[in-house]
Amino acid sequence: MSDDEQRHRRPHPAQRRNAALTQGAADALCVEPRRILGLAGEHLAERELEHHGLRVVARNVRTRFGEIDLICRDARGYTFVEVKTRRAGSFVAAIEAVDARKAARLAALAQGWLAHRGERDAVWRIVIAALTVSAQGTRVELLDLDRS
Repeated sequence: MSDDEQRHRRPHPAQRRNAALTQGAADALCVEPRRILGLAGEHLAERELEHHGLRVVARNVRTRFGEIDLICRDARGYTFVEVKTRRAGSFVAAIEAVDARKAARLAALAQGWLAHRGERDAVWRIVIAALTVSAQGTRVELLDLDRS
């Protein structure tokens, strides 16, 4: 297809979707309940990690390859945290939401972040913060992901 044909197939700016509808609204009234649950889960996970002696150094680090929810540091090195929050009784438990493919992507994101900072040789690990929300409260489990 020629450049002229491609240009004519593109929608006119007036025919494009409204940017406000596609970028997600910022006010609390338009935020999806699932997003609110996720943000609350990240906050609770952060408190639990701090309770275990980890200091948060970055939140929601986005790259073109994906996102790292939390990056923490302690005397042993860096901890890259994937936060998974589910309601009790969900079809898939929070801890089961990270499969081998997702774990490999997290490892690649961690290595890329360290390389970007010039710390390729730093000690690091991946932790899954699995939160289960029920009427009785929220249970937080921290699971080290085996990278072997």
